[in-house]
Amino acid sequence: MSAYTLEIIKPTVFKRSTAQSETLPQDQRFVPTIGTTYHVKALLEDVDTNHVKVTFDHSIKGFNTWYAYKDHIVLDESKAEPNRQPENIRIVVPQRAGAVIRLPGGSQVSLSASVNEGSSFYWYEATHNSSRIPTTIKQVQNIKAIARLADQAKGVITAEAIKRQKIPMGKNVPIIVTSWFRPPTINKAIGGSKKSQHLEANAIDFVTPHFSNWEVWEILDSWFPGGLGIYGGGNPCCHIDARGYRARWKPNRRQ
Repeated sequence: MSAYTLEIIKPTVFKRSTAQSETLPQDQRFVPTIGTTYHVKALLEDVDTNHVKVTFDHSIKGFNTWYAYKDHIVLDESKAEPNRQPENIRIVVPQRAGAVIRLPGGSQVSLSASVNEGSSFYWYEATHNSSRIPTTIKQVQNIKAIARLADQAKGVITAEAIKRQKIPMGKNVPIIVTSWFRPPTINKAIGGSKKSQHLEANAIDFVTPHFSNWEVWEILDSWFPGGLGIYGGGNPCCHIDARGYRARWKPNRRQ
């Protein structure tokens, strides 16, 4: 049974390696049609070459493993883990004002400091008021990466709110973080996915008072370059992550 559905959204070439397509023989490349969907068994991101390695559930030209340019595809994960669970809705509010935490690598930051300079997101949100401090330098890097994307997403959502006259010009839509980094014990306790991006501090769940999660999903879908999802069971959160390629998931219908 296929875990994912992959859709072609831009002109592209499937390749047997990450080399330039014109350098490969005909049997090592394949041109799919825009809008075509494929059933996928496995996918692995190749960060260095901006590709993803895809294993299809059927063969193409005698092979079922190909490379695709990640900006040319979108992955539907709705059926991969339909029972994935969000964390209980608990708005992360600042506590221990002025407290300082030590990050992997030795640097110290204030919980009230922005994750990145000028960011709307803070270390108290990323670490759940210091109760979930990252344990690796990579997790710290991921926190900064998803914060950058979240700031961009906030800008897109704010622009849409102004366009729909939900807020006046010059105001910003508040993005309320409910979950960010989740250590394995916490992720397991809430029934989170074993492959959750939260485990590596690479994801944020949030709500906003001006839009439902379905509206947020629709606003961000055409633009957001990472993972974008909605949980089932009537949970109001929207999920974003910085996995490096487009992935989407949501319930079959509004609940």
